[in-house]
Amino acid sequence: EKKKKKKKKHKGISSDLKNKMKGGDASAQILKLLFQKNRPFNATNIVDIMGGKVPKGVVQGTLDNFAKSGEVCMKEVAKNKIYWINQEQFKTSKKVSPEDIKNEIDEMDEQH
Repeated sequence: EKKKKKKKKHKGISSDLKNKMKGGDASAQILKLLFQKNRPFNATNIVDIMGGKVPKGVVQGTLDNFAKSGEVCMKEVAKNKIYWINQEQFKTSKKVSPEDIKNEIDEMDEQH
């Protein structure tokens, strides 16, 4: 008894494409990645880190939009664009001199 093979119906969009993220989801994840890693990336790096779930064109466009808004800094090196999170978004502690740190350590040593 032969089993009939069901033909896959073409519905216009492959399941692979359906799994790819678009728009807001992608931009939120890209910004989160840049913030958490806090190092420079190019669009290809981000596509690779995200496992190819976001198309490179979406990543590139998102990064360019972030650069225009000031959330991300961008530098062009030859034909490559390098992006990193704007460092002004990070909270900085008060400026402490090395001498202040040494005094604080000495105080702790005296207590123990």
